[in-house]
Amino acid sequence: MCKNLVEKANLDKPLILYNRTKKRAVDLAAALPAGKTEVVDTIAEGVKKADIIFTIVSNDAAAKEAVATVLQSDVKGKLIVECSTIHPDTTKQIAEDVVAKGGEYITCPIFGPPAAAEAGTLM
Repeated sequence: MCKNLVEKANLDKPLILYNRTKKRAVDLAAALPAGKTEVVDTIAEGVKKADIIFTIVSNDAAAKEAVATVLQSDVKGKLIVECSTIHPDTTKQIAEDVVAKGGEYITCPIFGPPAAAEAGTLM
């Protein structure tokens, strides 16, 4: 998804990358055009620099944890887009938490294997 954003979107700033395993973010940045991404060390650093925050993790618990960490920062006026495939009850709770902190929330679960992400054909 990041590759397609960097290569196909008309970004006026570098795409901020964070991964719990920093090497994955560093490797991704190295594979993309120079100057189009910036790797950050913490979620808080990424939230501070971004207006739109995308999260995509493996399960409900990880989604709750990631968004809870995002919400430790000021999210007023920021948009959080949750792309994980999670239970509707979890989605509802996360949305309520984001809105309570002054952020906006969109749920956008994606479906498909890594090859589909690479090709830009996720559902």
